[in-house]
This record gives sequence, C-alpha cells and structure tokens, in this order.
Amino acid sequence: MNVRLSVVKSGFLGSCLGALLLTSAGCTMLQPTPAARPVVDAEVLESLNERIRVVEESLPLLACGPEVKALLQDVRALCEQPSADSLPICDEKKLKIAIVKAERELDQRVGKKLLAVLRHEILYLTENGELASKRAERVAVMAKERRMPSTKFLIVAGGDDGLVRARHARALLVKHGIPEKERVVESDGTIKEVERFETAWKLPLNVQATDLRSFDKPSALEPKDLSRAVFVFRTDYL
Repeated sequence: MNVRLSVVKSGFLGSCLGALLLTSAGCTMLQPTPAARPVVDAEVLESLNERIRVVEESLPLLACGPEVKALLQDVRALCEQPSADSLPICDEKKLKIAIVKAERELDQRVGKKLLAVLRHEILYLTENGELASKRAERVAVMAKERRMPSTKFLIVAGGDDGLVRARHARALLVKHGIPEKERVVESDGTIKEVERFETAWKLPLNVQATDLRSFDKPSALEPKDLSRAVFVFRTDYL
C-alpha cells in the first residue's frame, strides 16, 4: 500500500473515531466524569477547626509580644470595677504605674507600640461627635470583621473631655455594628455572653505624625490636633 495513502486512511479513521466522541449537536465534547469529592471524617474536620482556632488566637500574642499582653492585663486589674457611669473610664493616674512599667520593658512609648502591633482606627471627632464620611467607612469595615470569643475593643482618649469623646466614639462603633455584648461559642461548645469593650482609657498617647500610617493621619477636613484624636484598638487576647 502506498505510504501516503496509508497515512491519509489513518487520519480518516482518527477523524471518524473522534466524531464518535461528539454529541449529536456536533460541536460539544463529552465532559469527563467529575472526580468524587473526598469524604472528610467529622472528627478530622473538628480537629482542623480546633487547630485553626488555636492559630488565630495565638497570632496576636506572637505579633504583640508578652509585654503588651501584660500591660492589658495590668490595666484590666486596675480598672475593671463597678461604676455608676454608663461608660466607665480608667484615668491617667490609675494607668500611670502600668504604663511606666510597660514602657520600661518595651523601651519605647506605649502609644507607638500599640499603633504598630494592634488593629486600630483613629477617629477625629467634631465637637458634636461627628465623623468624616471616609473615616466612618473605615469604622464600618472594622465592625464587620470576624470577631473571636476573646475580641474586645479599647478606646483611648486624652484631655479633660476624654470621657465625652470616648462616649461618642463608642456610640459610633455600636452604630456601625460592634455590639456592646455578644453571645459566643467557646471551643468546648459552651455558650456565654461577652462584653466587647474594654474599660476606656483617659490617656494622651503622645504619638507623633511620623508614628501614623498615611491613612491614619487627619485629612484636610479633619481636626489636626493629635491630642484630640480618639484611638480604637482591637485587642484579641484571652
């Protein structure tokens, strides 16, 4: 048989075989059978979820270091007490000992450290407690972020009217979706109610403009005095 004819016949047979794999429409190839999804054992899935939870709760401590955690624990011990005020606040006198201790261990200002390692937003409030639209959008994003059982929010405002501005800030945070209290499921399956706000700090953080990220700095329409800024930190500690 002529070699060229043999090649042509082989090609023709191949075309015919290929045509058999086409649908009646003539242009749609048969789809491969999808691979069966692996069945994940419930115990394995629960174990993986537990590992993820442990990693998530460990990340803030790894990033912030033991000094910041110790500072928060010391302040909680000093400031968590019954108060007739709707928004209890820990004043600078109570905070001074814990702050001095932390700054000695950190070898830097507490305000600068907190800004560097904690998720935060800075609010430049008007006298009426109003917020620029772009800043309000950032608060809304913060409010929608997933919260862990240990998540709390710390508001820091200095000056004589620190309590007033802290109260305005807290109201804005609640308005944008951060609840005062929330029911959470613990790792052992138990359900408990947690408070989402730390006792506020009446404290000037004494930060400089160079300590701030570009979008943390006041815009042209916001107050420029950093001593009037209200700092909102997310503290994910047990």
